[in-house]
Amino acid sequence: MYADRSEKDLFSQHTNSLAILTDVVTGSDVKAIGEQLLTDSTLAPASIYFKYYLHQALTKAGFGNEYLNWLGKWRENRYGLTILVRT
Repeated sequence: MYADRSEKDLFSQHTNSLAILTDVVTGSDVKAIGEQLLTDSTLAPASIYFKYYLHQALTKAGFGNEYLNWLGKWRENRYGLTILVRT
């Protein structure tokens, strides 16, 4: 896992997603970090905005078939994330 700070005391889904997406991580480490992104509850979670990048990283790590399982935040919102336009 890649730390958020040089003190190596904070780890997040943000930093590790970017490590995958920018090819800082290669080979079998990509899948290993992807697994951690899915299972390690001690990681600082991705913000709703950043979840797009988290999902892209998980797909790149070989977990794309689980995509529908990651949509909990969007499913909580009965109407989805939409923009209402008044006329």
